[in-house]
Amino acid sequence: HKDLKKASSFLNEFARDVFIGLNKSPKQLSSKYFYDEKGSKIYEEIMKLPEYYLVKSEAEILKYYANDIGNLVKSNPFHLIELGAGNGEKTAVLLNNFVKKQLDFEYVPIDISYSAVESLIDKLNEEIPNLRSHGFVAEYFDALKWLSENDKSTRNLVLFLGSNIGNFIFGIKNFLMS
Repeated sequence: HKDLKKASSFLNEFARDVFIGLNKSPKQLSSKYFYDEKGSKIYEEIMKLPEYYLVKSEAEILKYYANDIGNLVKSNPFHLIELGAGNGEKTAVLLNNFVKKQLDFEYVPIDISYSAVESLIDKLNEEIPNLRSHGFVAEYFDALKWLSENDKSTRNLVLFLGSNIGNFIFGIKNFLMS
């Protein structure tokens, strides 16, 4: 059964990551294991705190530059890929702007939390009905690799907002150079 294979694969990967992490000095565990449904909700609550200024600051910047960004990418179709999309709150400004301008794009939110991607896609379908979107539940590099191998004809505009840069421990050099 497909779901059993997925669960088994996840458990094997988790066991491997725990083993590797506990044998490091200092001991560590990938933050990807924090973002199940409960962890995603906790993070959303953290983002609402006044001390977590990053979300509001980025939303203001995106609002201010949405037209300029749209003008830079309007000539050809593109994917707007957001790494660690979460609830998509910040990106909604760009999405609304691009849809109003009738730009030829598809929004591709990538997150390791299934519940975050599912909730985001449902919310966007309701709030921005003309938006084309396709969510990915995966780690960044896996999703980006799949996109680059399966749709070579469409340009990609990749957003990694907020503290997502901290998720690029492995492979950041290759990612930034590609």
